[in-house]
Amino acid sequence: MGVPHHLINGVHPDADFTASDFRAHATRAVDSIMERGLLPIIAGGSNSYIEELVDRANGQFRPHYKCCFIWVDMQLSVLHDFVSERVDRMIERGLVEEVRVHFDPNADYTRGLRRAIGVPELDGYLRSEGILEESERRIQLTNAIDEIKTNTSCKDGRH
Repeated sequence: MGVPHHLINGVHPDADFTASDFRAHATRAVDSIMERGLLPIIAGGSNSYIEELVDRANGQFRPHYKCCFIWVDMQLSVLHDFVSERVDRMIERGLVEEVRVHFDPNADYTRGLRRAIGVPELDGYLRSEGILEESERRIQLTNAIDEIKTNTSCKDGRH
């Protein structure tokens, strides 16, 4: 829609991109956007990364930038329905194939892109290619999709 996005595809998938790294990159992007007289909007992402940006940057972010925070709160049943539909759309649009491109049976799932929701959940399914019968693989895929939905809707550990 003509709105440039920043910090997407800028880090190697194997990189250990920490919340502190996000803060440094995001602050530079915000500065660059503001220097052009535009309004930066920080949306989505992990709460820990957003908290690192606005709360833990040696207290420099909030006094330096005027901030408006919008928090969306909803009933958990509505959230779970939304997440379920969203994950189904992601699967329909090629999530499995996208993860397959980065699949490495020897990968470290504690680093980089492989920590993203969807990647570790699909590991068993991708490992079973050429080993299990198709009916068993369909069950594995269904289980992986259910696990993605669960992990997406309770990233903060609450159900």
